[in-house]
Amino acid sequence: RLAQCVARHATQTVLDVACGTGGVMAQLAQYCPSTTGLIGIDFSDAMLRVGRQRLATAAPAHRVYLCVGDAHGLPYPEKSFDAITMMFGVRNFANPAAGLAECYRVLRPGGHLCLVEFSWPRGRGLRTVYEGYLRYILPLIAWPLCGEWAAYRYLRDSVLAFRPQSDLTTLL
Repeated sequence: RLAQCVARHATQTVLDVACGTGGVMAQLAQYCPSTTGLIGIDFSDAMLRVGRQRLATAAPAHRVYLCVGDAHGLPYPEKSFDAITMMFGVRNFANPAAGLAECYRVLRPGGHLCLVEFSWPRGRGLRTVYEGYLRYILPLIAWPLCGEWAAYRYLRDSVLAFRPQSDLTTLL
C-alpha cells in the first residue's frame, strides 16, 4: 500500500529512510517504474547487505542505491527528493522530531512524506487486546516460526513504548 500511495504521485526521486533489507524499495521499484532515483538509507550495514542481494533481482541496479547513514543527519542537500518513505522507522529514532525534521529538509516543496507506523487503537478495550497480543501472543507465534526471540522482544518493547497516534500526528 505504501508503494501504491507513492505511485499516485509524480515522483522522480524517492528516499526510503530506515530501509532495512529493502522490502519497501523492491515494492517501490515495481509500482513506480518511472522513478529515476531510488535511494535507501539505514544505519545497519548488515541489513543493507541483505537488501543489496534482494534488490539485485527485484529492481534495476541503475535506479537503486543503498547507503549507511543516520536519519538524524541525512547526507543529502535540501529539497533533494520528490517523496520520502518510511516503514516502522519513526519509533526507532532516538529523537523523532529531529529525524522527521531531516526528512522534511530533504523533501522538495510539494513532495510527499509517506509513513507506515504502529499506533495504538483508540478504544480502551481494543488497546487492552492489542497490548495483550503484543506482550503474550506475538512472541508465542513469532519465536517458533523465526527463532528470533530478541527481535520480537525488541519489536514488542518499542511498540509498547511508542507514542500515541495523536502525538505522532502533532509531531508531523
